[in-house]
Amino acid sequence: MRRIAITRSQREFFHRHGFLVLNRERIISDNKLISGLHGSFERCFRGEFSTGLYPDEWHWRAGISKDHAVREICNGWKSDALVSSVVQSEEVGALGGMLYDSWKSARVGQDDLLWKVPCKQDIITGQEDDQTIKFKTTEASVAHVGYHIDGDYISSQFVPNEGVSITVWIALDDADEENGVVEYVAGSHRLSTKCRAAILAQSSFHGDDANSLSQDGDGESIADAKRRMVDAVVQAGRDHHQNHDNVQNQDQNEPRFGEVVRPTVPAGCCVIHHESVLHGSGANRSKTRHRRSLVVHLIDGCVQFRDKPDYIYGRYKLADSKELRSEFFPVTWSSDSTI
Repeated sequence: MRRIAITRSQREFFHRHGFLVLNRERIISDNKLISGLHGSFERCFRGEFSTGLYPDEWHWRAGISKDHAVREICNGWKSDALVSSVVQSEEVGALGGMLYDSWKSARVGQDDLLWKVPCKQDIITGQEDDQTIKFKTTEASVAHVGYHIDGDYISSQFVPNEGVSITVWIALDDADEENGVVEYVAGSHRLSTKCRAAILAQSSFHGDDANSLSQDGDGESIADAKRRMVDAVVQAGRDHHQNHDNVQNQDQNEPRFGEVVRPTVPAGCCVIHHESVLHGSGANRSKTRHRRSLVVHLIDGCVQFRDKPDYIYGRYKLADSKELRSEFFPVTWSSDSTI
């Protein structure tokens, strides 16, 4: 692992646009560690857990789930020692304090092991029954992740609940638009909570082909729905004067408000994003390349549980206490280095 320093200009970029691409220096610098994590993914999705503990969520089972479905495990750090060595590393945890002065320590909120396998067949365009089929494929890795906001299911579990979580998305394969890299709607974190909620009502978290016709083919495609959401973000930005930075940033090679950004992230590098930025990912349309990523959701070490937290988080709230226990939410970085 490598300690990465975030500059003042990078920090300002993060708060202005809702994400920060760190693709020039690898946070996982050891190719053997990346290869080992590939093996951990294989074992975990086969149900072989080196610690003997099951993860909190396990989506995709061999012989049961569709081959092309997005594979996801939540809190794999509890189940695999190598995954845990990255998730609980101080190199990852320290990123929170570099982006927020208010953070004096960082905990692991949860992690995600995400895997999109290669597309098995060509994707074609054609006509069928006088209807244009935008993309047609069989047994292909065409699953995508719909637009969502991490804070809705992480930050919202705690008090305080703003500025208390970030997501560190670590590529374990070279990731780009072709194989479904994470994508961001730039600046969307600056919209009001009410506005973001209205836009999110148009999205599903996990979906089928991002360009396939929905339902029976009578409705709009999911890709069209995503474009409509982006249009709504841009319009909301105009209504709330969020586009003022477009002109002044034209010569700085920075994204426009509402622009969809799909970065290129080499294996071992990472992208960090804001708790309230709208993001998702497209399908893996490569016939040869996997897209595996290890995602670490960090939370401010000072937070406490709200009353009646949901699902995964709620199961770790002890009766008559709002404290987070380090057995379940380990502290991985502290400003005084005493962790």
